[in-house]
Amino acid sequence: MILPDHAISRLARAGMIEPFEPSLVQPASIDVRLANEAPWILGPGDTALGSTIEKVRLPADICARVEGKSSWGRKYLLIHCTAGFIDPGFEGNVTLEFVNLGRQDIVMMPGMPIAQICFMQMTSAAATPYEGKYQHSVGTVAAR
Repeated sequence: MILPDHAISRLARAGMIEPFEPSLVQPASIDVRLANEAPWILGPGDTALGSTIEKVRLPADICARVEGKSSWGRKYLLIHCTAGFIDPGFEGNVTLEFVNLGRQDIVMMPGMPIAQICFMQMTSAAATPYEGKYQHSVGTVAAR
């Protein structure tokens, strides 16, 4: 079951998303912003890693998906290549994998809404919540 706006707001206020900005809550997701890294230009065909300002703390019975925003999709910016799933129990900033599939440069500015996260309630808590190599990620984390 995908969580609606009021459930996202309640859980975010309880610490699932920090910092929590209520204006970023959408009907079935929450927008997340590009971390305060120096602005850069992503040229056609370029790839880069970035991260969210927001830190995510998922309980053992909620998982999530990172998705692109339609405004960026219409500029041919991919927000994640294959790593869009966030396991229950994960805690940290979310690393994003950008690819510019378009023909024009895209200016990447700190603080801009860059992606959205939707949350799914699991039927029960995971027996073994996430404790992998990206647990407690801070900022952009390259492959380990």
